[in-house]
Amino acid sequence: MAEGEEVLPLPTLSGDDWEKDLEEALEAGGCDLETLRNIIQGRPLPAELRAKVWKIALNVAGKGDSLASWDGILDLPEQTTVHKDCLGLIDQLSVPEEKAAELLLDIESVFTFYCKSRNIKYNALLSWIHLLKPLVQLQLPRSDLYNCFYAIMNKYIPRDCSLKGRPFHLFRLLIQYHEPELCSFLDTKKITPDSYALNWLGSLFACYCSIEVTQAIWDGYLQQADPFFIYFLMLIILVNAKEVILAQESDSKEEIIQFLENTPSSLNLEDIEDLFTLAQYYCSKTPASFRKDNHHLFGNTLLGIKDDDGDVSQALCLAISVSEILQANQLQGEGVRFFVVDCRPAEQYNAGHLSTAFHLDSDLMLQNPSEFAQSVKSLLEAQKQSIESGSIAGGEHLCFMGSGREEEDMYMNMVLAHFLQKNKEYVSIASGGFMALQQHLADINVDGPENGYGHWIASTSGSRSSINSSIDGESPNGSNDRGMKSLVNKMTVALKTKSVNVREKVISFIENTSTPVDRMSFNLPWPDRSCTERHVSSSDRVGKPYRGVKPVFSIGDEEEYDTDEIDSSSMSDDDRKEVVNIQTWINKPDIKHHFPCKEVKESGHMFPSHLLVTATHMYCLREIVSRKGLAYIQSRQALNSVVKITSKKKHPELITFKYGNSSASGIEILAIERYLIPNAGDATRAIKQQIMKVLDALETFRLALIQLQVSSIKSDNVTRACSLIREAAKQGAQIVSLPECFNSPYGTKYFPEYAEKIPGKSTQKLSEVAKECSIYLIGGSIPEEDAGKLYNTCAVFGPDGTLLVKHRKIHLFDIDVPGKITFQESKTLSPGDSFSTFDTPYCRVGLGICYDMRFPELAQIYAQRGCQLLVYPGAFNLTTGPAHWELLQRGRAVDNQVYVATASPARDDKASYIAWGHSTVVNPWGEVLAKAGTEEMILYSDIDLKKLAEIRQQIPILRQKRSDLYAVEPKKL
Repeated sequence: MAEGEEVLPLPTLSGDDWEKDLEEALEAGGCDLETLRNIIQGRPLPAELRAKVWKIALNVAGKGDSLASWDGILDLPEQTTVHKDCLGLIDQLSVPEEKAAELLLDIESVFTFYCKSRNIKYNALLSWIHLLKPLVQLQLPRSDLYNCFYAIMNKYIPRDCSLKGRPFHLFRLLIQYHEPELCSFLDTKKITPDSYALNWLGSLFACYCSIEVTQAIWDGYLQQADPFFIYFLMLIILVNAKEVILAQESDSKEEIIQFLENTPSSLNLEDIEDLFTLAQYYCSKTPASFRKDNHHLFGNTLLGIKDDDGDVSQALCLAISVSEILQANQLQGEGVRFFVVDCRPAEQYNAGHLSTAFHLDSDLMLQNPSEFAQSVKSLLEAQKQSIESGSIAGGEHLCFMGSGREEEDMYMNMVLAHFLQKNKEYVSIASGGFMALQQHLADINVDGPENGYGHWIASTSGSRSSINSSIDGESPNGSNDRGMKSLVNKMTVALKTKSVNVREKVISFIENTSTPVDRMSFNLPWPDRSCTERHVSSSDRVGKPYRGVKPVFSIGDEEEYDTDEIDSSSMSDDDRKEVVNIQTWINKPDIKHHFPCKEVKESGHMFPSHLLVTATHMYCLREIVSRKGLAYIQSRQALNSVVKITSKKKHPELITFKYGNSSASGIEILAIERYLIPNAGDATRAIKQQIMKVLDALETFRLALIQLQVSSIKSDNVTRACSLIREAAKQGAQIVSLPECFNSPYGTKYFPEYAEKIPGKSTQKLSEVAKECSIYLIGGSIPEEDAGKLYNTCAVFGPDGTLLVKHRKIHLFDIDVPGKITFQESKTLSPGDSFSTFDTPYCRVGLGICYDMRFPELAQIYAQRGCQLLVYPGAFNLTTGPAHWELLQRGRAVDNQVYVATASPARDDKASYIAWGHSTVVNPWGEVLAKAGTEEMILYSDIDLKKLAEIRQQIPILRQKRSDLYAVEPKKL
């Protein structure tokens, strides 16, 4: 549940009404999970509809038979164990004798094929057999049984789900955070979560709960579509049994473990609603770092757990990222807010500290215990008062901050242990300490203290106003605050030396006071009246400011010189014609914030309007006075294009937004908008937080490659592709690619039959789903017909559904490998004759299709044109695939120091042309980041552009080329 979100009462609909709506939605087809959730609203599912709902929730509805190409041989080394476990399951389920043999074969086939396709060993200690119990009860055909099992294993069973595994160390930290007394008791008994919860997590409670209760739990869990939610369900089961557990002081360790292990078995159907309500509450009281720092535990990305992710088994308590600490205390409502306790020595704290932090000198714990005890008392009193007063420093969650150096933080760890021994709930540690805070602030303020360190960093060696003044080069007493400035300067210099791709961003608040304390403002001249204004597109290169350009995103008071120069917001004729229902737009699921306001024009005229904020954009809807409830879409602006937000001192509710581009030559203002907003502070704070989320994502982004099982039915291929695209977007993918020939079988005989114009039916669907999901969509390729010629064409769509670029395969696949493969695309296709790149807020992307990857000159030209990612939808075969597929990708990546991604169709052994599969992502070092198998799946990879910049700095081949001796140049632009 989102922070601060309420659990709303269910609407009073009769059982027949909503069940009928659900049944009709399922029968109509094309229904997605969000639609189902809106209909079901937490009610118990009708048994006869459960199978259809689960398949949609697991995103396997309409998926093909993965076992169709398998030979069916049951010959695993551990096949005897598999067979025995499957027989045991059949006995537990009391299957009629006439169906037992067929069901036994289905279950054994599911496990055998899963092990073979994943190249893993069956382990009877794992809970696989129990996972099938609720699924078998649905009487699914074998193909659906496998697809559901596979989806659950990939999305909901964490990696390393084994004894002493990372998921259970993480669960202990969650117990300690919310229930320290219970955690302390279990620690004293040396009872670790894996000893009792291994099968809770591994079977999603199916091992202990009745099938009816398990199905009810899964009904809610699968609709949540949040793999981490299982942790909170497990936590509530422990919390519910807490009193009984603590009363077992005299019992043996084994007796307590047995009791704990069987605790879920006492659940009945009437308990499920309360179980989920309490789990949602605890979820809302848990820092986001719990999920964010451990996201790699779940999902079907093939990226493993990195060595540098930290050993949670050795963690004293839950670690919180400094970025979350800074952001959380600006939140309104009942979300997680932190009371930060700085435990460094006094001289370090005085030199510089987080402005909202309380100081508790950890050295006192040994040097002066009585003074330490008094300090702790003062700390708790200060925390209480800050919460009551609504201070920005207030929060019920204690977060301890050290220096970030292990040897210096020894005493802080003792202080932490002190609070944990006192069973203080909500205790955490700032990950990386003050050093990480400094680095984070340096990352978002690359030009150092004069650009806003005074906002977050305070010093007790002088007043905050004197710190701010000294940063500006002036001091009330004529001297500089050298301690603070020196510290920040040294830090900034060090970070500039080490970092090659530092983001140029600024964090600040809007504070409408007359004193210039804690405020950042960058003077930008009002744009010339002659400059042409336009909407700032999400494809504009605004999110990656060039190195050396001063940060320009700011939130501060408006300069006096532009007091009356209110310019009109940009608005195209198309926007004027687009009329929408205001309430419909406000209720759209992607709208995060809504602020009624008045748009202010240069003439002084004001128009009743509504500002709507999504994850990536801000919309202004201007009310149509003559048509109540309707509005024009007055403007659409990408949040990453905001370069400045200002307010007037005398009129704090009047807010100006400036949008533009960053380049080596400076800032180009493209649009200016002004609004009169009631409660402007809340509005600008929410917008600013969303902007920071967008900017935080610019250094890394998630790429998804859809390895689609392509059939001979075009409409099915397109529908399935769109479904997987939606799933990828839900998992956080910002750029998604389909494979080559995603809507048709691959082969010269198919191209004329399946060819269509662009735009056409297939590409129209891609445009719609790209807009729906607000992603960049690389449409694999389709056979395109244009002016009597056929092409193999990739269409790319932006988050607003616009066709950004159309790449026609340049190099046609004409090969003849005697005795293996002969293919001649040129029999039916014509080659393209242009280079194709497109810009995103993250990086520039270059496109090729399959055989294009064999030509290094194309990749080199793309690299010369600034591409950092090359994407090749492709369909290598069983001859060229094992020989060259990965080799070519690694070669292109290393030669040009770029990321290379390939999206292949899934393998179909019955097809006339059998694709190799193995969609892959390679980084600029030549390392394979993620690689698929041969069956249908979504492959995810997080692209780190800082890593790319580091490699280019360490091995600077791009600037070491001998252009005096050689050159690769395009003959045609």
